[in-house]
Amino acid sequence: MADALLSASLQALFDRLASPELMNFIRGQKLSHELLNKLKRKLLVVHKVLNDAEMKQFSDPLVKEWLFQVKDAVYHAEDLLDEIATEALRCEIEAADSQPGGIHQVCNKFSTRVKAPFSNQSMESRVKEMIAKLEDIAQEKVELGLKEGDGERVSPKLPSSSLVEESFVYGRDEIKEEMVKWLLSDKETATANNVIDVMSIVGMGGSGKTTLAQLLYNDGRVKEHFHLKAWVCVSTEFLLIGVTKSILGAIGCRPTSDDSLDLLQRQLKDNLGNKKFLLVLDDIWDVKSLDWESWDRLRTPLLAAAQGSKIVVTSRSETVAKVMRAIHTHQLGTLSPEDSWYLFTKLAFPNGDPCAYPQLEPIGREIVKKCQGLPLAVKALGSLLYSKPERREWEDILNSKTWHSQTDHEILPSLRLSYRHLSLPVKRCFAYCSIFPKDYEFHKEKLILLWMAEGLLHSGQSNRRMEEVGDSYFNELLAKSFFQKCIREEESCFVMHDLIHDLAQHISQEFCIRLEDCKLQKISDKARHFLHFKSDEYPVVHYPFYQLSTRVLQNILPKFKSLRVLSLCEYYITDVPNSIHNLKQLRYLDLSATKIKRLPESICCLCYLQTMMLRNCQSLLELPSKMGKLINLRYLDVSETDSLKEMPNDMDQLKSLQKLPNFTVGQKSGFGFGELWKLSEIRGRLEISKMENVVGVEDALQANMKDKKYLDELSLNWSRGISHDAIQDDILNRLTPHPNLEKLSIQHYPGLTFPDWLGDGSFSNLVSLQLSNCGNCSTLPPLGQLPCLEHIEISEMKGVVRVGSEFYGNSSSSLHPSFPSLQTLSFEDMSNWEKWLCCGEFPRLQELSIRLCPKLTGELPMHLSSLQELKLEDCLQLLVPTLNVHAARELQLKRQTFGLPSTLKSLSISDCTKLDLLLPKLFRCHHPVLENLSINGGTCDSLLLSFSILNIFPRLTDFEINGLKGLEELCISISEGDPTSLRNLKIHRCPNLVYIQLPTLDSIYHEIRNCSKLRLLAHTHSSLQKLGLEDCPELLLHREGLPSNLRELAIVRCNQLTSQVDWDLQKLTSLTRFIIQGGCEGVELFSKECLLPSSLTYLSIYSLPNLKSLDNKGLQQLTSLLQLHIENCPELQFSTRSVLQRLISLKELRIYSCKSL
Repeated sequence: MADALLSASLQALFDRLASPELMNFIRGQKLSHELLNKLKRKLLVVHKVLNDAEMKQFSDPLVKEWLFQVKDAVYHAEDLLDEIATEALRCEIEAADSQPGGIHQVCNKFSTRVKAPFSNQSMESRVKEMIAKLEDIAQEKVELGLKEGDGERVSPKLPSSSLVEESFVYGRDEIKEEMVKWLLSDKETATANNVIDVMSIVGMGGSGKTTLAQLLYNDGRVKEHFHLKAWVCVSTEFLLIGVTKSILGAIGCRPTSDDSLDLLQRQLKDNLGNKKFLLVLDDIWDVKSLDWESWDRLRTPLLAAAQGSKIVVTSRSETVAKVMRAIHTHQLGTLSPEDSWYLFTKLAFPNGDPCAYPQLEPIGREIVKKCQGLPLAVKALGSLLYSKPERREWEDILNSKTWHSQTDHEILPSLRLSYRHLSLPVKRCFAYCSIFPKDYEFHKEKLILLWMAEGLLHSGQSNRRMEEVGDSYFNELLAKSFFQKCIREEESCFVMHDLIHDLAQHISQEFCIRLEDCKLQKISDKARHFLHFKSDEYPVVHYPFYQLSTRVLQNILPKFKSLRVLSLCEYYITDVPNSIHNLKQLRYLDLSATKIKRLPESICCLCYLQTMMLRNCQSLLELPSKMGKLINLRYLDVSETDSLKEMPNDMDQLKSLQKLPNFTVGQKSGFGFGELWKLSEIRGRLEISKMENVVGVEDALQANMKDKKYLDELSLNWSRGISHDAIQDDILNRLTPHPNLEKLSIQHYPGLTFPDWLGDGSFSNLVSLQLSNCGNCSTLPPLGQLPCLEHIEISEMKGVVRVGSEFYGNSSSSLHPSFPSLQTLSFEDMSNWEKWLCCGEFPRLQELSIRLCPKLTGELPMHLSSLQELKLEDCLQLLVPTLNVHAARELQLKRQTFGLPSTLKSLSISDCTKLDLLLPKLFRCHHPVLENLSINGGTCDSLLLSFSILNIFPRLTDFEINGLKGLEELCISISEGDPTSLRNLKIHRCPNLVYIQLPTLDSIYHEIRNCSKLRLLAHTHSSLQKLGLEDCPELLLHREGLPSNLRELAIVRCNQLTSQVDWDLQKLTSLTRFIIQGGCEGVELFSKECLLPSSLTYLSIYSLPNLKSLDNKGLQQLTSLLQLHIENCPELQFSTRSVLQRLISLKELRIYSCKSL
């Protein structure tokens, strides 16, 4: 495989040696042309035997070492050519500076004008040294018996029709349904020591473990069942802190600590509290770093989740499943021959139909047999053969000697074959990816920029842009299953399978080095690519958060004269040294999220620089004045640099510029807005800031926005607080974009009217539109007839009083319905909006959100046949009758009242002042599919709230009342023996609540907090399993005491619950966790004999101010106790030894802030 990589490298070298620019420069240096020809001939001699060397390297380690030496020689030749090319370009720029014609009118005039970069003798001697080394290598090929043969044929370019995401899974239907059924089951099967159930998927690499887990994770039924989900790829080492941080990040929480496991676990526990949680731990295969103790400590905060929470683990080792005490272990075997064949046909044949290719089917079946039922191998070869319609090509794959290779047993032969049939330049790009850690998630655009910087993209004779070349290479790797999409929903985020990563590492050998988390490893002097990777993806502090020594920046980095890529993203640096100009080969520079204020002018000497990332440099005031010298700059990102005042004057010299995500219009100096016409090649997204600085209509016309056909997204932003000026209307009217535009945003526009072109039917490609804070506009543009418009966001339009026919478009009719493609519509902070005259329908509208529109009256559209989600907030005068919405699934109300559709699954009511009118109506109606009900804030004049769960909410699983004033009694009833789905009940901050009566519920968790007047909690033989009581200072228990089936109990600052006898804890024979915190001021001895059940495994005692001792006899009963935590008990005194002697099962004892100990 390495020779194929070399073939691509050598071909690139041959092209460069033949380039006219290089030959002109060399002639100017009077270097012998014959010498260069000799160098080329020696390279050709080596190139001719590479095909034979590939086959023999797997059985002959000497051949593999020979290939290694050839690769090193090729890299040195590339270095020399880079130096020559850099000096040639420098000479060209200096010659251009000395002439009035400018850089781009000078051609081949530099060779006699400037001094050579190095003496003729040094250049000549370096070439001779290379020739001598290649002669030795050529002689060794004879001794190794390598024979000349045809170089590997480049496979044809993959047709674009095959570039679709592959999500085929075959032969797993039965096991998938079994697993989904288990995930949806809330029946508790865990033991007392393993409260959260674990299921493992075990199988060899490439068997589809991760794919199956992804199917489970994204199954619609699973999504609806769990409140929180987290996907964590563990891979190499099971590091407890790192995994905990990853879980927090996956559920949307920024970790509060960098290295304190205790703080991280407390945070995780708080965020999981009584929520049904699904955790997938993917690819745990380092058994040495995972032991029972590590797993148990990770599991501890997860136990705060609600019953029915599950963990799914994938691993190559069954030992992992045993350590994690998986109650179900699924051995994922190989696919059956027929399932393998079915998967193969879907990938290898157009339309998945092998019948149209009878001459290929028998060969294909033999190839599938060799894949041995591994889905990854089948996918790799199926994807490869799609582009090979000839019988001979299929036979070549079937009969390849690679199937019989005995070395490198961890690299599947099918993957090696798939790699061999990549096109030559794509092989170099793939090998470069070995520099990333396993399971590293990379973005397509950034990877292509890195390939470009490393010189891996060549357009050849096609005249395609390098970005287009990189895009085709990436798509080839994606289509042939070398890359796969991440579990995340980001469209451009990808990852490599572990076995694919192993293949890339095998190819790149010692030339790509990675240093992870400062773990030292041997670094070869042959290394060409180096990555320092910090795995902490969720740092505690804000940007920038990595430290870099001044010595590294000032003294060490400038010495790397061959450096092509330099990323100091998120490092705490304030200055870039002038010596950066020494990095003459630099192509890619990333200084994003640093504290720099200015860049040195010397950076403009980096004439080969292609990419400059300055995103989120909040302190950056200005760019270098001579940026026009960066004639190869293709990507300049100054997004989120709010302090940047203007763009440099000579930006029009950046003829190669392709991406400019943000452009700041200067006041007087700097690059003028009108000169944007010169940047005709910019594409993708463009955000123009400080539009108020556009001089006039002529400036707007000169910018020629309508000719920027490559732009997909355009954002036009004025600064806040700009007063109206009639010229602003004219300016925006002259900025007609090209019809190819897909996304448009206009923010803080001070004009009175929107431009005529906005809403014009010619913008047939517009998909998304945002209008924000255009406060002087009194009418909305006619958007209803834009055929492809899917998303509209309108906010802070204080001048709009009425929305009517002008919004729908004048030609709205039954033949041409308005908004034919609209899926989401949002109105927010429309302070003067009073009327919505519905003059049309929204046939495909799925989400409607109206917030902060206090004057809006009348009714919403009645016929929203596709609506699934409706959010209304602070629209106090809006009257909405019972909605005729057949598809509605989620409704969020804040300070609203109206009838409800019967299809709702989720209902949130917030800050409603007339709940005494709404709630009786709500509790009289039948809501057959409602699962989540939340009442937040508001006032209820009714003193009593009473309802029957089964009759009204037969499928309700979660019920929460938070901050409801006026409610004094809450009674929930149910007939004995009737089933109910209620799992979680939370009652928080109800200041007037005095009495709660709970029914006989087979539920999981009840939490009652901050109810200052609550005096009595009654229940009737409830099967409740978890109960939390917090900050209810007047609370007393009913005569029944606590529910007998309790497994977990927390009593926090409930001052009246002082008598341990009244709790009757000894009767709770299923209780495993007990937390007592605060209150209980009269308790001096804990706990008295026989007052705690022997089933306890976890006991936590917090903030008991007068507790003086632990009762030895009481502790002796706790024969199952594993964890004992004591904190902030200043009077407590006891002998640690005596405690440990009596707690025979104790594994963890933690004592904090107990001053007397």
